[in-house]
Amino acid sequence: MPDLRLTDGCKLFEHLRGCHATELNILEGPRILIRPDGYIAHIGSEHFGEYAGRPTHVVQAAVSESSHR
Repeated sequence: MPDLRLTDGCKLFEHLRGCHATELNILEGPRILIRPDGYIAHIGSEHFGEYAGRPTHVVQAAVSESSHR
C-alpha cells in the first residue's frame, strides 16, 4: 500500500499505526480495508464498521489520474 497524502493533509501511514483496521475511501473509487498488520483485507464498495472486533478507522484520499503515472 503506498503512503498516500490524505484529504486532511496527513499521510496514510500515520493512520495505520495501532491495533485497528483502516478503511481507505478513495474519491470515485473503491473502499480499501487495510488490516492492522498492513495487509489488504478487502477492496470493494462495502463499508466495514469494525474488523476483528475493533472499530475501523476511516480515512479519505483523493487520487487523481495524474498520480497513477
